[in-house]
Order: sequence, then C-alpha cells, then structure tokens
Amino acid sequence: VGDMEHEHSSVEKFTWKVEKFCRCNQGIYSEPFVLSGYPWYDI
Repeated sequence: VGDMEHEHSSVEKFTWKVEKFCRCNQGIYSEPFVLSGYPWYDI
C-alpha cells in the first residue's frame, strides 16, 4: 500500500521563452499535444 500513491503520479516540466511576447496582439496557439490523456496547447 505504501507505493500506491506514487503509482499514478507523474510530473513533467516544460519551459518556453517567447521573444517579444508583449508585442503579440493576436492569439497564437501551438498544435495540440497530449499529456496524461488531456490535450494541451501552447498559447
């Protein structure tokens, strides 16, 4: 039972640097990618 709580745990960290982000005046979205069964988008 002690290892049960870690069985479904996953951690991933991603970092992006967007040059001149404050100059963007329109929505820019990435293609979707899936993590843990859910679709995600970079904005």
